[in-house]
Amino acid sequence: MDLNDEVFKTIIFSNFMQKLALVHAACRYLCYIIHQRQRLKRRCVPHIPTQSTIERQKVRDELMSRLRNSEKCYDVIRMGPQVFQGLCDILRRDGDLQDTQHATVEEQVGKFLHMLAHNQTHCTMSFFFCRSRETISRHFHNVLRSIIMLEDQFLRQPDGTQVPLEILQSSRFNPYFKDCIGALDGTHVRVKVSNEDAPRYRGRKGYTTQNVLAACSFDLKFTYILPGWEGTASDSRIIKNALTRNDNLKIPQGKYYLVDAGYMNRSRLIAPYRGVRYHLKEYSVRPPENAKELFLSVMQSIHLDKLYCNSII
Repeated sequence: MDLNDEVFKTIIFSNFMQKLALVHAACRYLCYIIHQRQRLKRRCVPHIPTQSTIERQKVRDELMSRLRNSEKCYDVIRMGPQVFQGLCDILRRDGDLQDTQHATVEEQVGKFLHMLAHNQTHCTMSFFFCRSRETISRHFHNVLRSIIMLEDQFLRQPDGTQVPLEILQSSRFNPYFKDCIGALDGTHVRVKVSNEDAPRYRGRKGYTTQNVLAACSFDLKFTYILPGWEGTASDSRIIKNALTRNDNLKIPQGKYYLVDAGYMNRSRLIAPYRGVRYHLKEYSVRPPENAKELFLSVMQSIHLDKLYCNSII
């Protein structure tokens, strides 16, 4: 008798679960139908801009017009109108950046460049462009993703097949530095991190930074950049990672980069002699007195190109 009761209860529970599953499926289907009807309804209803929307759009149109035609374009986004339009065309063609429903590519790129050039916050950009902070952030990341897509087109590491013209055409550098393909160094870029991570990013600068490794050629073009390392990381640790990671710093056989005293002397990296005068201002007072000092004075003058590139970052 007890066995029959257990079987009966099992049958009742099984039927109940089947009915519950059917009810659940019906509810999900009903929600899907309602959602689809709402989407169709939104598509059918035309967007009628309000007076405030029209006024905000006028403000944005005026800003972009002044940006394209004003002589202060360089002060605002660090490039002239023609270069700005050329960049927008490249990002539209090769970076898959598109106009949104309410914002052109030019507006998105203009906001992106202004934020980078003047370290502006989303709140400030939201005020001037009459956009929400969420919209400003979304447009910023749209442009950022588009620029990252152009990495292989603009960041090309030297293959070492040709001697740089800056070396070849200088009797001071050629033939002594004919195998040098550039200079590299680390530069500290200020960042905001969580309180838990702050100690790792707060180095000798006193504030939180990333130690960014940058390599540049003698025509002042960046050929490799490795961001992400915390400010307390040593230069030697970062260069070791740069040479061994998948997207590594490539140094052709028989070629080398010039580095400063923060790096070790190793294959394909030439650092200054230890215990020898190094900075150019020291040689302005007393000229080089031996072969090592002469070599370092010439090496440091080449290294100034690298310092200029890193100052741009």
